[in-house]
Amino acid sequence: MNRENEFTEILTELDSIPKELDNIELNTLDKYKKNKNVKKMTLIPLGSVACILLIFTLLINTSMTIAFAISDITVLKDISRLLTFSPSIKSAVENDYIQYINIGKTQNDITVTIDYLIVDEQQLNIFYTITSDKYKEFQSQTEFSTSDANKKLKFGFTDISEAYSDYKNTGNIVFDFSENNRVNENLIFKFTVKERENKNYNRYDFIENNNSSESNDIKNENIITEISLPLKYDTSKIAKTKTIMINKEIIIENQKMTILSADITPTKLNIKFSCDNENSSIISGLKYYLIDNCNNKYDKISNGTVSKSDLNRNLVEIRAESPYFYKCEQLKLVITDVSLIEKNKQKVEINLNDKGFEVVKDYIRYENYANVDGYAFITFSAPVVEGHFGQIGIGSEFYDKNNNECTIIQVSHDGGGYFDFNTNENIRNKDRLFETVVLDNFTGNTIYVYPNFTTKAKFSNPISIDIIYN
Repeated sequence: MNRENEFTEILTELDSIPKELDNIELNTLDKYKKNKNVKKMTLIPLGSVACILLIFTLLINTSMTIAFAISDITVLKDISRLLTFSPSIKSAVENDYIQYINIGKTQNDITVTIDYLIVDEQQLNIFYTITSDKYKEFQSQTEFSTSDANKKLKFGFTDISEAYSDYKNTGNIVFDFSENNRVNENLIFKFTVKERENKNYNRYDFIENNNSSESNDIKNENIITEISLPLKYDTSKIAKTKTIMINKEIIIENQKMTILSADITPTKLNIKFSCDNENSSIISGLKYYLIDNCNNKYDKISNGTVSKSDLNRNLVEIRAESPYFYKCEQLKLVITDVSLIEKNKQKVEINLNDKGFEVVKDYIRYENYANVDGYAFITFSAPVVEGHFGQIGIGSEFYDKNNNECTIIQVSHDGGGYFDFNTNENIRNKDRLFETVVLDNFTGNTIYVYPNFTTKAKFSNPISIDIIYN
């Protein structure tokens, strides 16, 4: 492909304008309106052309936004689809807080490239592409390790998402570092790629697929290639965490809490609380947002409240979108809802013959139990809440009558019903969210569960806490 054709393709794909170039079209139109009656040809001296080219070259080398906009448009277009889920990451890109990596390898007609990353002291975001001239549809599985044999990787949260298109997948991996294991610059990523099967899976296919917990797991005989890439990045470009000491005591539903501190990084905002040992309940979840004095709003992010194991240490950590790149001086934390686990009601007994039993009063309800080839399908439901999909809060700890922990094979979610294996019917209810937990080798009519909460409260007057951070 010659350079002219390549440039034409890039222009065709360019459907968004970087903020640095926002006014170019308007300025050009203004000039056109002023000069539309002038029909003579204007000659530009060669020296001016050289000057323009010099300025353009400097812009490319000093502004990552412009450089990205004219370099790999296709990659960034795909990445932008993933960025729509994270305003913090989008803001980091817009403020040039991104490292261009471009580490790649081709093997067996598959090319894997780690394109960009965003890293701070608490989180690592990796953007990669997998392409092929031969395989139209494929899927990948990612493993990670460290080249440091003496260091074990610990992550507080990991999330992997991919956008699929013909002959190319674009992915994003998010690592939240645990408190005692911050940035590790010696990571190795192993991508296992197989051709995708043209099959529409349903949630119960694993029963007929070698008892696999995921029907589309990568099997050895279908692997196209395995590619490992070492990840190296510039640690000198990692932004320092802004830590704000707060130490404010608040009371939520008669439970005493102290807001200890807030950590602000380019990728997120963490706020830490400690809970009084004498509290009758454990704070298991908060619904909240933050707003600054410039009227910017920061919503709760995925995995926004810490796990139950951390809660047992009387520590709560909440996470929100980051105000790192905004030049404001004050934040206000607004808490609108709370979920609690009463200390004397943490374990709930469920009689599987008692359909309609309320696991959590006025919220989580037990719906159905079916045993299929030794697998227990237990379905729960909760009221539909605007803006909420997925997990309803039933938890992930189940025990039989002998106090043996049950093995969860799969969890599925449905916004309007479930399939009843006892009657082979689809049970529909648009007013409730349904969650079906599949357990391995479970028998009996009684099960015990540790729900994520035992009571919920919504405040008519939200709790507001001021945080001075600049």
